[in-house]
Amino acid sequence: MQDETLGVASVPSQWRGIQGIRGETKSCQTASIATAEASVQARKCADAQVQTEAPVPVATLPVSRHDSPRLAAFLRRVEATVIRELNKNWQSHAFDGFEVNWTEPQETVSCLHTLGYPPAQGQGLHVTSISWNAAGSVLACAYGR
Repeated sequence: MQDETLGVASVPSQWRGIQGIRGETKSCQTASIATAEASVQARKCADAQVQTEAPVPVATLPVSRHDSPRLAAFLRRVEATVIRELNKNWQSHAFDGFEVNWTEPQETVSCLHTLGYPPAQGQGLHVTSISWNAAGSVLACAYGR
């Protein structure tokens, strides 16, 4: 099989001539349709935030209004369990060799590695956000001004 180009065959219609019908050309034009384009852009922005519950103050009850009998009953009820757990912790070797440091630790920050993206730096862009995956193997930086 192969493509082939053939000449054009033309067969004029003789139907009207046989029927004795005279051919005339007619045309019509509708009235022009009015069209209009419009666009809208909001120039003002509004931002609203909603909180479903009013914040509750942390210290709602004065110290003198505590229910002392109920507190004492609770402490008596859980005392044996708490003592048993404290004794287990006392005998545990989980923290052998651990020394408590009661002084303020001096935290020092050092730069171990600097990442750079020359096309962004060439445009005067700076890192505005950093994110990484759960494994810590992929780091993503957002650039902006």
